Parts: sequence; C-alpha cells; structure tokens
Amino acid sequence: MKKIVIALLTVLFAGSSVNAQSATGSCTAIGCTSIVKNLIAFGSGTVEVFMDTDQSPLNCTANADGGLILSTTDAGVDRMYSTLLSAQLTGKQVFVRIIDGSSPCHINYVRLVP
Repeated sequence: MKKIVIALLTVLFAGSSVNAQSATGSCTAIGCTSIVKNLIAFGSGTVEVFMDTDQSPLNCTANADGGLILSTTDAGVDRMYSTLLSAQLTGKQVFVRIIDGSSPCHINYVRLVP
C-alpha cells in the first residue's frame, strides 16, 4: 500500500497535467490501448478497469458491465493498479494485455504507452 501512495504522490507532484483525450484507443484479440476511463476498487480486493474504447475484439468473455478484472490474487497487482491509477490521473494511454480466453476478462499485464 505504501508503494501505491508513493507512486501517486510522485505523479501528483510531478506537475503532470491531465490530457483531454477522446476515445482514440483500439483493441485487438490480446489487449487494448486506450485511456483509463474509470477504476472501481471493491472491498474484496478486485478492481474493475474501464477503458475508453470498444472492447469487443478481445479474446475473453466480458462481464456484465464491460470492465476488465484485476484481482488481488494476480501477481504484481499493486504495481499494475498503481500504473493504471497513474495513467488515469495523468490522462495517458496504457496498453492492457488480457489473459486469452478468460471469463470474465482478466488482466495479464499493463504498460504505459509512450
């Protein structure tokens, strides 16, 4: 948890401004490149990630509300959540790789798009 707070403070004090980007992202069968539209963190530890793009090309079964799933059992969940939250706060695009064939769509890894 301390790592997430440090990452957030670093982003906030870096002077980054939020970019007003439109839905310019895209998805393929393996993942999406887009801005993070919304993050919902549940008490169970699961995080739903909503991208600002059409996710229908993904090779996974979407859950009812269309969010991609990041679970506390996933390796590196703290680092992935920190990256997603930082991207949302700064308006930067991320590439989110899904686990092929997962149901609902589970996230395998994330990376910032330069």
